[in-house]
Amino acid sequence: MRLTFEKGTLLLRDYTGDDAPPAFIWDARIDHYRAQAAYYRDSLEYLKRTGVEFKNTAPRYNTLSLQLQSPPDPHPHQAESIEAWKQHGHRGVVVLPTGSGKSHVALLAMVEVQRSALVVAPTIDLMIQWYDLLSQSFGSVVGLLGGGYHEIEDLTVATYDSAYMHMERLGNRWGLVVFDEVHHLPGEMYSHAAEMCLAPYRLGLTATPERADGQHIMLDSLVGPIAYERGIKELSGKYLAEYRVERRQVQMVAEERVHYEAARDEYQTFLSDKNIRLATANGWRNFIMLSAKSPAGRRALHAYRRHRQIALGTTAKIRVLEEILKAHPRDRALIFTNDNESVHEISKTFLVPAITHRTRTKERKMILDAFNKGDYLALVASKVLNEGVNIPEANVAVVLSGSGTIREHVQRLGRILRRRKGKEAVLYEVVSKDTVEDRISDRRRRHEADEGDSCSPPTSCSPASAAPISSGAGRCRRIFCARTTGRPRRPFGSGIALPRPDALRLASGGDSRKTLRGEQNRMDIRARKRNSQSQRNGNVPRLYLPPPRWPHRAAGNHGTLATRVSKTQTGKTAPSPAPRPDRRSLDQSRCQRGRL
Repeated sequence: MRLTFEKGTLLLRDYTGDDAPPAFIWDARIDHYRAQAAYYRDSLEYLKRTGVEFKNTAPRYNTLSLQLQSPPDPHPHQAESIEAWKQHGHRGVVVLPTGSGKSHVALLAMVEVQRSALVVAPTIDLMIQWYDLLSQSFGSVVGLLGGGYHEIEDLTVATYDSAYMHMERLGNRWGLVVFDEVHHLPGEMYSHAAEMCLAPYRLGLTATPERADGQHIMLDSLVGPIAYERGIKELSGKYLAEYRVERRQVQMVAEERVHYEAARDEYQTFLSDKNIRLATANGWRNFIMLSAKSPAGRRALHAYRRHRQIALGTTAKIRVLEEILKAHPRDRALIFTNDNESVHEISKTFLVPAITHRTRTKERKMILDAFNKGDYLALVASKVLNEGVNIPEANVAVVLSGSGTIREHVQRLGRILRRRKGKEAVLYEVVSKDTVEDRISDRRRRHEADEGDSCSPPTSCSPASAAPISSGAGRCRRIFCARTTGRPRRPFGSGIALPRPDALRLASGGDSRKTLRGEQNRMDIRARKRNSQSQRNGNVPRLYLPPPRWPHRAAGNHGTLATRVSKTQTGKTAPSPAPRPDRRSLDQSRCQRGRL
């Protein structure tokens, strides 16, 4: 009997026993037992325990001899987390705040198991940070999978997207898999990266394991249970910077209040007429469905969005932001908003560099490096700086708007908690009084890190004072420019061409471009839906089996998408489309027919 790996699954070939291991199901298509690769460790222990003789050819990972180069002494919470992970069978999730050394825990885990290891990160920036860390820590060759790289080594770093796409082929290549920011893993697609990997040792790292959709319960089966957890309060002061959270409440101007209440009344009237409650599980879905069926519904949805936009972006917050920045003239400040429109407006008003999801990689790196060096004293972003960035010099965070999730709030607080000598971090939360933002703020602050925070009385803003800052540019040059000895002061953004929103839309090409990878993902989704329907009809075993390899992934196949699909469906190559005539031949043919 042989235990093999095939396309993200395990196969028991030539099995003659009465009962197969619990995870295996008979696959009538190939007359063999099949199971998800994630059950490799349990199945191996079962076969050894029952005394069945078999040949194991499934794993292809190696035994290493890793040693840390000049290893620092681990902090007590890092050593405790590794011991707890070992007690859970080298599987589980470690929950530690941002800046407390989760990456060093992963290095200790690699030294402990001494097996080929894969680190999975959510973004390319984090992938590059892990690449640098592994290269410096072990002094060995490190592979990359993602961002245009396809280098497979005993130590490899990949993005979640690339791990999901290639795990059916490479799932037996590593014995240890580390999922950084593991709360991303239970997603509809990313979870297959863990299911198609046979790594017997698994480690998840995160500061906020909970998900709004409740899918974090899947982590127990994908990675393991929570093995160790420490909060911000427990580590602040000694291993994290001392911090405080201050809540600033502002009053909208009279004109904004009128528009806000009119929009709120309009959408609430629609909800009342249709008997919809947004607080229920299906409330928002029903609202979206009904809003598409009538002009009144579309007006209600527009009013809902407008009333949130007014509350989150009231002009009174700009004055409060100016006061906060004046109070911290030499500190490094991060400004967070909920939308890119506010990001660009604040960037132009206060002459600070902006980072959005459209910022180029080189420009983004240049801005972050200048911020850490002190050339820039403030940055404004929406959500892209919530995780995956290393900015240890930041000590002030201003949350002008955001979602109601605890994860986002904790992540933004974590950006300023990396410890350095004499550092005191402060997070300001600016909230519109007597609006929907009160409830949003209350939801995201249901965390032990916000216990005992201070709250200032609401700040009123008259219409005159709420007008745009006319001389803001000159005032910001005096307040927020870099204070570097021996160099002239310069405003934020000098030397950097910040992209305009209209130019970014033209550069991105909108949503009309369909990449080959996006088309492939849609094909995989349709294949899974057909497989699920067949499972419900009882045609195949109730087990997800990955779709067959598409021909275009093979080396040397560079046909068009239509040719590749026709190959998959018929087994034959469709005829190549006729070459498109050039303009000159087209004009000549029209002249012959008398059309020109």
